[in-house]
Amino acid sequence: MKKILLFTGTRADFGLQLPLIRLIKKKYKLELIVCNMHTSIEFGKTLKEINFSDFKKVYIIKNLPTGQNDIDILNSISLGIREMSKKIYKSNPKLAIILGDRYEMLSASVACFFLKVPTLHINGGEITKGSLDDGIRDAITTFSSFHCPPTKRSFERVKNILGENKNLINSGALGAHNAYKSKIKTKNYFKRKYNINFKDKNILITIHPEKNFNYKLKEIKILLKSLSSFNNVNQIFTASNSDAYGKGINKLIKEFCKKNKNSIYIKSFGKDDYLSILKHMSCVVGNSSSGVIEAPILKVPTINLGTRQKGREFSKSIINAPFDTNILSKKIKKTLYLNKNKLNFDSPYLKKNTPQMILNFIRKVMY
Repeated sequence: MKKILLFTGTRADFGLQLPLIRLIKKKYKLELIVCNMHTSIEFGKTLKEINFSDFKKVYIIKNLPTGQNDIDILNSISLGIREMSKKIYKSNPKLAIILGDRYEMLSASVACFFLKVPTLHINGGEITKGSLDDGIRDAITTFSSFHCPPTKRSFERVKNILGENKNLINSGALGAHNAYKSKIKTKNYFKRKYNINFKDKNILITIHPEKNFNYKLKEIKILLKSLSSFNNVNQIFTASNSDAYGKGINKLIKEFCKKNKNSIYIKSFGKDDYLSILKHMSCVVGNSSSGVIEAPILKVPTINLGTRQKGREFSKSIINAPFDTNILSKKIKKTLYLNKNKLNFDSPYLKKNTPQMILNFIRKVMY
């Protein structure tokens, strides 16, 4: 039986890949490299969410940045290349699977490229101008052998990067598929497990660093000031990621939640709980890709902040807003009272059975 090696560095990418993982393990030996945020208590230590028995072998790498500055990210990339190379060489897979555009996936991509391990890249070809991810994503595309871009537009962009029309399919996005297939848990479930008391209006907030952020994080302070005026609205924050200044964002959010009784900070919901809590929201606020990909599938409006997701394909249910207190406050107020039945939630990311499409593609390229 042929061996596949799959990489995961965050709560998000592992949850996205779970349906694909379940299909792959029926056909192939599947090994896993776990790294970065999974091993950190600060980011929820989501290593505990991984069922080790699902894999023939699990390799754990501790390459979380020691600080939150750019040099710390560079050191993490360097450490990731060095430590992943050892595990990839030991595993000797026929194919490696890399999802997305984070810096730990760049480490995986570089290591696989020089060890001559063919890689399948999922979610290439997208554009997010407000983050460093564009350069990382395109570099992974260049290093990879096979490609599953999620939309027609991203398919064309990957084709242009490669200069050919071979070894790629428009697969749709795993996140959109997961949201479409999700089984929604009740509000009582969240009250029992997380002590969340729902109000008439509820907001889910996830904010990640943008490339123009610095240690002062004035944009986050603007967001929190805007939210502080909504005293009768439940505000549920999830943790930022481990990009530069992500720890600083989490610190500000936790301080805000201590002072505001209608706010709560959750490090990580996990895939299933996150999709369920999202479905119960009046709207989502932030700059996470989940507001672009999953929220429209669950028919929840999004207020997309800043420029992190600029260039991505948006459903018409997504409202863009700058980090400006007056503008943001007005847009939140307006969005909270939108008639969802009148919104257009059509998504370019949803295709029929994305995990099976990717598996069929893997079977084709691993002849």
